[in-house]
Amino acid sequence: MLAVKQLYNGVMDDDVPSYLFELYIIPTWLWVMYLNYRIGKDLFEYLKEKHYEVWNEITYVPFLGINGNNSFRSLPFIYSRNDLDDYMVDLLKKRYRRFIIFAIVVLISTPPLSIVVN
Repeated sequence: MLAVKQLYNGVMDDDVPSYLFELYIIPTWLWVMYLNYRIGKDLFEYLKEKHYEVWNEITYVPFLGINGNNSFRSLPFIYSRNDLDDYMVDLLKKRYRRFIIFAIVVLISTPPLSIVVN
């Protein structure tokens, strides 16, 4: 904290809450974006390797072909009970659902926190 205070030496005295909020929100959202990339990649790489037909179905984008990215088309699959009789698919889907809940909590908590801090 001392290094941050020295970094914003003259400015931070007047607007401490705003800078503290930025120090919280920027790394938090970078972490959320990284987790979305990593968890989505783990699930879709596994599906591509072990269950190519399902991967092809949920990553297909009309007029563009197979995209390979996690998209809104994958959400019904992630929340379905169909685990393809594969324990790893079930585990990866549960992991992704927990991440979605975490991301929603961060998203919902950001505006009230910014109001309170500023």
